[in-house]
Amino acid sequence: MMSHCLASAIVVASRTWWVIAVAVVATAGSLILLQATGARVDRFVGYPPFDLQTPLSVESILVQAPLYDGPARQAYLSFLVVDTVFPLAASVLLCLVLARSLTVLERLRGFPSVNLVVLIPLVGALFDWTENVFFMLAIWDPDGLGSWAVIAVGVKAAKIVLSVVLLSGLVLTFAVLMLTWSTVAHLRTRRQRTRMLRTDESPASTSPSPSSGPAPTAGA
Repeated sequence: MMSHCLASAIVVASRTWWVIAVAVVATAGSLILLQATGARVDRFVGYPPFDLQTPLSVESILVQAPLYDGPARQAYLSFLVVDTVFPLAASVLLCLVLARSLTVLERLRGFPSVNLVVLIPLVGALFDWTENVFFMLAIWDPDGLGSWAVIAVGVKAAKIVLSVVLLSGLVLTFAVLMLTWSTVAHLRTRRQRTRMLRTDESPASTSPSPSSGPAPTAGA
């Protein structure tokens, strides 16, 4: 399946540090552009884009959506392009970090093989893109503004919950990783000390005693 191929590609890519570095740069760069284009929308409308407002209520959308005239809509489209790239870059980065962490855990303690779990952060990008669709409908379809506003707020709330769960899961994964690494390192140190002690004791136990001489022969 395509999902398994994608998960395998992410796991392979996570083993290369420069791929993770590129994902970090892409995420940081798109975040900077997101803030810049969002500030441009703010200058036209008097409010940040809906995507950057937390918390966001249905009443806020009903009040602000009619303020998006021609220039404001053009500014919002520029913001929307960046807001399409940023969730993807951030989700890919989280996928790479998660895959790298789970791979290390699998190698250290025999955790289950890394499968589709590494694709979970991509769900956040899907929620973000879905949210953008309903924000656009709220701006460009005044007749259905009420319905679009309710749906958009619901999707945004679900995205926030998912983001909290994902970040909590990553923190828990890192905590387990560090604990496991510390435990394995401690066990390896104890094994090395035990081997050294056995090596030091083995000559003394096998060498003959200096006081013992050759056995007396009969008739001496």
